[in-house]
Amino acid sequence: MGLEQSKQKFLWVLGEADRGDIFTGEARRFVLPEGFEERIKEVGLLVREWAPQPEILAHSSTGGFLGDGSFENRLAREGVGETRGAEGDAIRKRAEELGVAVRRSAEKEGASRMELDSFIAHITR
Repeated sequence: MGLEQSKQKFLWVLGEADRGDIFTGEARRFVLPEGFEERIKEVGLLVREWAPQPEILAHSSTGGFLGDGSFENRLAREGVGETRGAEGDAIRKRAEELGVAVRRSAEKEGASRMELDSFIAHITR
């Protein structure tokens, strides 16, 4: 996965929609590539339960956020407020660095691009 190959520290919270079919009520376990959780244990944390999103977003080590666009995600993000001063400068610098890494990942030989190409090839067989 691109996330794994990025070598960036991360916290991935699997929400309600990841744990079941909201229309049928069928429960399921979100399936990740074999060995993924073991391989990322030094860099990432996977949470399959509820997590305190506002506190996570407000933590000084949080450098970015990717959500599903839900109302709850927007409220949590907006509740954090704007960071100023040296801490804000450090966050903006880190965001720039991550932006470079993300753009590199999306290039022709980048991890995300290769994963997307692989997925498209798989579903169009």
